[in-house]
Amino acid sequence: MNVESGDENQSLDATIRDATGKKVWTRGDLSAPGEEFVPIVAAAKFPYKFAPKEHSEKIADRFFNAGKFHERPWEVFYLWHPHTYNALLLIPATQFIALLKEIQKAFPEIKIGAVAYWREIGLFYEFPANHNCLPRYLGKCKSKDHLNIMESGAPPPTYRGPGEKKLPDPGKGTFEEFKRMYDDAVEMGKNKSKAQKARKRAERVQQQSLWGSQLKRAQCYLGLLPRNQPQDILHPSYLQQVDSTPGPIDPDKPAPYRFDQRIIIVCVDIESYERDHSKITEIGIATLDTYDLVLPGNAVPGPEGQNWRNHIRARHFLIKDHKHLVNHEFVGGCPDKFRFGETEVISLADAPKAIASCFKEPYSAGINIGVDKILRNQANEAPASTPVSQPTLPEGSPNTKVVILGHDIKNDLEYLQRIGYNPLNLGNRILEIMDTIPLWKAHTRDPRGQGLASCLVEVQIAAWHLHNAGNDAVYTLQLFLGVAVREAAGRKSNPALDKWRRERSAARLESQMSELVERAKEEAEGWNDGAGTKDGG
Repeated sequence: MNVESGDENQSLDATIRDATGKKVWTRGDLSAPGEEFVPIVAAAKFPYKFAPKEHSEKIADRFFNAGKFHERPWEVFYLWHPHTYNALLLIPATQFIALLKEIQKAFPEIKIGAVAYWREIGLFYEFPANHNCLPRYLGKCKSKDHLNIMESGAPPPTYRGPGEKKLPDPGKGTFEEFKRMYDDAVEMGKNKSKAQKARKRAERVQQQSLWGSQLKRAQCYLGLLPRNQPQDILHPSYLQQVDSTPGPIDPDKPAPYRFDQRIIIVCVDIESYERDHSKITEIGIATLDTYDLVLPGNAVPGPEGQNWRNHIRARHFLIKDHKHLVNHEFVGGCPDKFRFGETEVISLADAPKAIASCFKEPYSAGINIGVDKILRNQANEAPASTPVSQPTLPEGSPNTKVVILGHDIKNDLEYLQRIGYNPLNLGNRILEIMDTIPLWKAHTRDPRGQGLASCLVEVQIAAWHLHNAGNDAVYTLQLFLGVAVREAAGRKSNPALDKWRRERSAARLESQMSELVERAKEEAEGWNDGAGTKDGG
């Protein structure tokens, strides 16, 4: 591209022509309605305001420091404030996205948010489609100093391009929206105040997005959601695609989507002594082989995944060395109340070997079926030790992958390592680690975590003798199934699920308001004007 030169203003990239001589932009030209912009000051602070803190320095050194950011060929636009007449400098969101792509390519380990993410936190701006509110082209930036010169030479607020008529001022509503967006864009470039709130909001949105993604993957593992083809989530067209999210599933019909690989879900729960948490007392492991769910007669999940619960394989290990240590002060221990099979008493030294057997073929098959043995006996059904059928793997099937699951799984993994077994050493056999706490948060749209017992009540799972490690592992896996099936059955629009979420949100708000009122009352008590003294002493 080349730049016409002429008067002083023209030297500031006033008119840009491509190789054929066709004019592309003239300084003062209006941007197109619907185009999105990023404040250039905010974009320049990307490594320290928006990128993960642990990666800030290397991103800055590679793409921002030593003038690198301002030396990029940014096409700069300007926008005047309606009252103060300060110019706000902007760059097209498409150019900012191109920079994000370069960062992602250079550092694949860094998770760069999608377009929707940056829009959600308020970094992208689409100004009202009124000539008085749309950004105008200023020029192409060459350096920080050049940008300052460009800013000082911006056409005045009264500028109108050749043949451009003066339009009536925007209506009150449009004007207020424009002013708010302008002020927000200015704040986005500041180091404090609203900018700090924006970062916290960005972190919250990113965390919620991760929880939601985990919930979607859980549905994929169970054939409740189809796998998408890989897409470039940073491409602007990604947001413009027609919503392809499938409709709700019918839990009384077989899971509708293909199981693209054999997933073994291994749920872990560890109990330790309340007075000395270094002493492990119980180990619970519940296993679900997703191939069991595609066998004839097994494919229907049922409401809250009730039918699939019958295919959970349950193990309960009682540590002989600490058998005499039973919790009773803070929680009610019940090591003798395993409801899903027979307890296996092992020594602490044998625990790593016993645990390891649960993470390899046959993945606890033929030990205990995870169906409540008391309820089974009441129904005069077969004993709980009936072997679980093992499907024959289809010819050419992919390698088996393991998903480790838990309710606040981090603690349980630490306990396993303390015992002497680290499942993460399985390497690429581990597909991922999942936690029912963030799954629950995503399902309820509630950022607060909840205990296992509370979650089970809300999905109508009758739980007995919690804090038995074997029971807790089974119930956690049942919760996983319940949340995945409920979410899949309520996709897009489900009045019952929507009502349930609204009621939970209202109850949370009421509880928070009550706490604030109570705190205000307490803080108001005890104040007086110094009664008993004339001058305050």
